Amino acid sequence: MMGGYLILCINLKPGTMKLRTFYIILSMIIALPLCCKADVSLPLIPPTTESADDDIPDRKKHKAPPAPVLCFINFETGAVSFSSAAVDEVEVYEICDESGEICLGSYGTAAEFVDALDNLSGEYCVRFITINGNYTGYINK
Repeated sequence: MMGGYLILCINLKPGTMKLRTFYIILSMIIALPLCCKADVSLPLIPPTTESADDDIPDRKKHKAPPAPVLCFINFETGAVSFSSAAVDEVEVYEICDESGEICLGSYGTAAEFVDALDNLSGEYCVRFITINGNYTGYINK
């Protein structure tokens, strides 16, 4: 199977940055699984970071939300990959209940995590714990 590319050209009026961002994220969600041959792709919530300018009044803060990260899980090879190089090496892979409060399993390797996830059905919260923070996503199998 050849990898596919999706090119989305949008010419919007100034001031429609949210809509433009939505279309870019949508195109990423559609295009990246075609290139990566993943069985499952899910968006992750990146960790939040505290900055030194937290004491600046809110009206002067102009923080952009963190860029979305997509996770690709391949059940055939037992591999987990990410759309961003910002994700450090994952130390722990966790599967939790759908609320994310109860940890059902914690795994040290991607292969163990994918094997355990392959044997489940239903909706689950998955967490990828790195040195710089936790990436959280939801999967429905």
